[in-house]
Amino acid sequence: MPGNLSLLFLLLPLLTACESIPYYSQAVRGHFALMMERRPIQQLLGDDDLDGTLKRQLLLAQSMRDFASESLKLPDNGSYRSFVPAAGE
Repeated sequence: MPGNLSLLFLLLPLLTACESIPYYSQAVRGHFALMMERRPIQQLLGDDDLDGTLKRQLLLAQSMRDFASESLKLPDNGSYRSFVPAAGE
């Protein structure tokens, strides 16, 4: 019985509809594109052509991240260390 239940859970996504394949394909392509366009915040802050408003926002994000790591003892890992401008910006 446990084997049959496992098989059911493995096959269940196939029953949802063929439309889910294009959806997930688009989601993966979009995520990959974002990951390829990201730039380290430190690198952006060193750019003399960086917009002043964006620079302030990135500095604020850095200070909030530092606060989270130092004061709240959250993990100091690679999270929130890169930036990708949203479409239309």
